[in-house]
Order: sequence, then structure tokens, then C-alpha cells
Amino acid sequence: MPKIFLSYRRDDSAYVTESIYSALKAYFTPEDIFFDIDSGGLGLDFRKDITDAVAQCDVLLAVIGNAWLHAVDGNGKRRLDNPADYVRLEIEAALSRDIPVVPVLVDEESIPLADALPDTLKALAFRRATPVRAGKDFEQDLQRLMKGIEKVVNAPVAARPVTSQITPPAAMPQTPEALLSGTGIMQVSSLPTNADVSLDGIKIGVTPFNSDTVLPGSYTLEVYHPDYLALQQPLVVVANGVIKLNLSLKQAYGGLVIITDPVDAKVTLDGEPQTELTPLQFDKLTAGEHLVSVSKAGFTTEESRPEVKADSILRHPITLQQVPHGTLNFSVIPADAPVEVDGMPAFQSGMSLAYGKYQINIPKGNYAGRFHLACQREVEISAATTEIEISLTAIGPVMVSIPAGSFQMGSNDGRDSEKPVHTVNINQAFELSQYAITFEEYDQFANATKRALPDDEGWGRDRRPVINVSWRDAQAYVAWLSTETGERYRLPSEAEWEYAARAGTTTAYCWADDISLDNANYGNIIGKTTPVGQYAANPFGLYDMHGNVWEWTADRWHDSYQGAPVDGSVWSEGGDGTRQVLRGGGWVDSPANLRSANRYWINSDGTDDYVGFRVARAR
Repeated sequence: MPKIFLSYRRDDSAYVTESIYSALKAYFTPEDIFFDIDSGGLGLDFRKDITDAVAQCDVLLAVIGNAWLHAVDGNGKRRLDNPADYVRLEIEAALSRDIPVVPVLVDEESIPLADALPDTLKALAFRRATPVRAGKDFEQDLQRLMKGIEKVVNAPVAARPVTSQITPPAAMPQTPEALLSGTGIMQVSSLPTNADVSLDGIKIGVTPFNSDTVLPGSYTLEVYHPDYLALQQPLVVVANGVIKLNLSLKQAYGGLVIITDPVDAKVTLDGEPQTELTPLQFDKLTAGEHLVSVSKAGFTTEESRPEVKADSILRHPITLQQVPHGTLNFSVIPADAPVEVDGMPAFQSGMSLAYGKYQINIPKGNYAGRFHLACQREVEISAATTEIEISLTAIGPVMVSIPAGSFQMGSNDGRDSEKPVHTVNINQAFELSQYAITFEEYDQFANATKRALPDDEGWGRDRRPVINVSWRDAQAYVAWLSTETGERYRLPSEAEWEYAARAGTTTAYCWADDISLDNANYGNIIGKTTPVGQYAANPFGLYDMHGNVWEWTADRWHDSYQGAPVDGSVWSEGGDGTRQVLRGGGWVDSPANLRSANRYWINSDGTDDYVGFRVARAR
């Protein structure tokens, strides 16, 4: 009798190998079939056990299913690439000893190509194979396999056909006496459970199934679940034998066609938005319920759960109901701020929207020459017309663009601190606040940072220039404003301030060499500050560069311009680090102190009711 070694992977072909094993035992001598060999005792080399067992055999059957070649281990690596893989060791042992290796191909599986195999197994690709197919061909394939084994080992066996006789389940013996006469045990479990179990088309139970009264013979086993593909396989039951099957059913598929009225609706299937619009067909969906959501602008959103059947296409019509519309009218201050409605940019007042709730968003930015904070607001459209007003929160002053250029800084007719007159090149355009910083603007900063509010001397706050602020207060303000807006605010350099005040003029004041009460607030005539912007602007569009309040600059005090920068930058080296430069003159000062070239200083921590500031910003 030939000795036969059965090599297989449990997660690839356990069910068919069990049937082959049962058939081999019935056809040959059971003791000569090597199947699921014991790997030996603890501490022993399992490789030796495998090679010793293979060495005793006349032929090795390599059962190959659709997962044999690409099976992976727990680390995601292909098992065949592991030198310690049981299947690899078994086949290597046979090939190295010139023991015939017969690839047994399950169903329609093909023999692996040599390039897909490890070097030690490449010879397997050139071995003559034989198929074992489920269904009506199974018995014929098994008979061919038995004859082939006899031919390989030249050991004919008396003809013992593989019988297909079967007793229907209703006639199966159910008594202990029947067991004694020679029945088999069959245990079938499946994922999912509650699958029908049939033998030769006759239902005998559901999984998990356990019977010890199955008569010997060849059967076609079918396991069926309505949402999964039916699994059929040949089965050979022998007297007193045990067949254990753990089966995983493959998901069944069907089709779904979604048709909407109106067409061109968006579809979300099982939570996944689809890129194409209706009508839309899905050709491969798992059998069972699917969540469908359909939407279209101006119509209701409809949800449903159609049930897809295996191997069929379901037409699923959906009617969307039109939603009433209303007009959204809005006004925004400042008017040039862009409005987004539910992500739709450049939304215009007077546009129509379907009834419902919408999110209005206006991004932060410079509008009407001033930085404004972002605004979010929800609005509900539930009437023919909806009116809303939105006022953005301004932060920081209105800024004026100052072009690049050159000028003569200082005065030969003025004080020694204004000399020597020198050329300064402002190489980069910048921006300067149109007015001195007001109480309104500074108080916003003070409240946000919990600083003490500066005293307004009882003259009023709002649009009057902030007073009683130190150089350090001014620096804190520009740092806060930069953080809040993302822009680069700072105090102007002394050179930038004089360049902006002159605005291309060479006279004592930006308008002429003479001054009157029509030009500025000075000489303690009014007796206090005036709100910003009450006098004419200079050619650059800046107000109150002469009079009202002295304005802090970024430079420290130097007694003259000897060694001063000529590029308009801050003069932060040398001089007196405790004193900072002021420019412009105040409401209490004489006309001479209001000249464009005039300079003054106080300590950086000093404050007074005639001292304020304006800010610059990089472009």
C-alpha cells in the first residue's frame, strides 16, 4: 500500500482536505495516510518531525486553495516566505528527497507560478496537478486522484469506488444501535451562525450543527444564509469518522439603483457622500439594509433604508419635496466687508434661500481702511423676507498709506537738536494711523488687558486723542494690536514721523510757514484737546500732525542728528535710553513747537495731559 502525506493550510482548504482524507482512508489503508501529524514532544525540533514523516511517504499531496499562496501571519507577512512555515517545510522535504509531489487544486484554483514561490519551492510550479471540484465532479475527481496515486507509486489497489449513496435525514438512524452499526459524526459551525445546513439538497439543520447519525457515503454539503453566498463542498462520511467544519461564508452582493424626482440630487450611502448625482447605480452592495440620504438645494432631505437582495438589482425611487424660499436682505457696517452664507462666498443681499437655518460668516480684515474682527451669526429663513443688520467690531485705527521717498530732515533755522539737516531715504512704503489713537481705541485695549484706564481730565473720551499715556503704554498697545489682528503694528520712527508730517512740503508747517487757529489746536486757547479730525488733513491725508497732542515715536533722545540713521529706521543706539522722542506739539504749546522739524522729549515712563501717540504698520 502506498504511504501518502496530506499537506494543506487550515485556513485555506481544511474542509475539502477532511473530505479527501476520509476518501483516502476508505480507498487505501488508514494507517498509511499521514494527516495532521503530531509535532512531537516539548523542546523537540518540529522540523525534524515533519521531515521524518515526509521521508516515510511515497507521495505528497499538496492541497492548494485560493488562499494557499498569499496566506499571511499575524504580522501581515506571507507565510510561505517564512522558512519555519509548516507547509513550506513539508513540500521542501518531499522535493529534496525526490518524493512525488502532486498539487491538488481546489475548485478552479491554478498552480502557482514559479516566480511567486520561494526558491526552494519553485519546482512545485512544474509538477503535474489534479483538480478536486465541488458538486457533481467531486466523486470523479477523487477517483482520478486515487488512480493517479496508484500510478505514481506503482501499487494498484483493489477497485473500491467512492460511493455517492445517501440516506435522507428523515431516514437517518437515530438510536444507539444505529451508532453501533457504523455511522459518522458531523459538526458544522459557521460565521454567521443560523445558516441552513443541507446534504444533497435536503435541509438537516442550522449552524451550529452537530449530528452523530450520518450514514457513510459521499455527499454535497451546502451551507446557506440569505445575506451570504451559499457554500457547497463535497463531503465523504466514513463509519465512526468525525468531520469538523468551521466555515466562513462570503458576503453576498446585489445592486441598487437610486432614482430621484427631481434628478441631479446628492447621495450619501451608508455615511459616504457620493461624487455623482442621481440617477445613480451601485452594482456591488452587500445584501441587507443600507442607509440612503438624498438631498438637493431647495428640496427636503430624504432618508431611507432599502434592503438589497443577493444577486438582484433593486430600483429605489425617491421623491423630494420642494422647500419654500425667502429673501435675505442684510446691511453690513462697514459695507465693503464680504459676507459668506453657509460657505457660499460673496453672498449678496437680496438673494433667495430655502427655509432653514444658515450660518453667516464675515472674516476678519481691513475694511473701510480699518481692521475689523471676524463675525459669525446664525439666521433663520422662515418668511418671504428676512432683514438683518450686522456691525463689525473695529479694532485699531484707520490707516493711511505713506509712499516711499526722500526728504531733508531737520531745520537750519531751528534749535540745535534739529541739526544738522540731512537727507533721509524712506525706501519702503508704510502705513500711519490717520488720526492720533483715540480713547475709544485705547480703552478697547485697556479693557481687554485689564489695565487702568487713563484719565481724560473730564474732557470726554470717545473720539478725543488718548492722553496721560507713557511710551511704555504705547508700546504695550501696539503689541496687543499686533497679536489681535495678525498685523505688524509699531510706533513710527522719528524720521518716518517727520516725513509723514511734511508730506512732501519744506515749509515750517505742512500748509505754509504761518499758522492760525484755523489750522490746529495750540497755544492753550481752547484749553483742552479737541476730537480728532477737526482740522484739515495734510497732503498725505493725515490729521492733527501739528498740535492737539504730542506723539510718541520709537526713537530714544539724542541732542542732535550727528550719526543719525539716513534710512528712516529707529535710532535706538546711543543717546539717552531713559528719554523718548515726542513730535508734533500739543494744545498748550506755542506755534514754534508745532513745526514739522521741532523735537521734544520726556521720560519713557512719563505721562501728561498733552501727550498721546499714533501708530505705524508695515505694508
